Amino acid sequence: LPILPPCLYHSAVEHNVEVTDPQYAMFYSISSSYTALKNIGLPQLLLKRAKEMLQDTTPSIHTYSTLSPIPGFTNWLMSPEANKVALPSFVPETILRSLGKTSDGKDTTDTDALQLLRDTLGRNPSRMLDPVFAEQIKPSLQWLCAYYLSQTTRTMAGGKVIPLDDVANFHLRNGASLFRLNYHADLSPAALGRSAGMMVNYLYTSKIHKPLQNVPGYSMPVGPSIVDILRK
Repeated sequence: LPILPPCLYHSAVEHNVEVTDPQYAMFYSISSSYTALKNIGLPQLLLKRAKEMLQDTTPSIHTYSTLSPIPGFTNWLMSPEANKVALPSFVPETILRSLGKTSDGKDTTDTDALQLLRDTLGRNPSRMLDPVFAEQIKPSLQWLCAYYLSQTTRTMAGGKVIPLDDVANFHLRNGASLFRLNYHADLSPAALGRSAGMMVNYLYTSKIHKPLQNVPGYSMPVGPSIVDILRK
């Protein structure tokens, strides 16, 4: 069984109250991105069966969400593809400020700032455990991660465009929307290495979220908090 991340564990332990007629259900760790499971369809079956079971036993539930990892974020951030992103001005500025860097009168490019972030997180992912640094770098990391999840894609054989992130692709094709980023959600060494400790909620609900359509031939339905992050 997976170890619960702090954001879920503390909620379960500290808020142990009985709920009457619950309306929401949370799924944690459906492992579609594991290589051995990719071609089996087991995660889709588990998700379907879990929803059916809850609908039978607890019909008051109408909204389902996941607390999911973001396995590809750091790999994308470390890649040359991230250099092609048009960053809002606050992203490189926040990176430089959080790392105590100045341009010393020289022009510092967005790529320079991203490289400083890569060097820092690549050498020492546990830097995110420093609460001061984590809070200072938060606006930049959240924007970069929201961009990665909602707008980076890959093209399959036949021309179909799908999300670059495997977990995002799984939930999108199963009818979910990208709902909310959870900062400092999983501080295990593995999560710090793959996503700087961030996790994400994918929401399964009858409410339709407006798709982002910034990529030709592709759109990702996103919740308002993701839109707010990207519009900063």
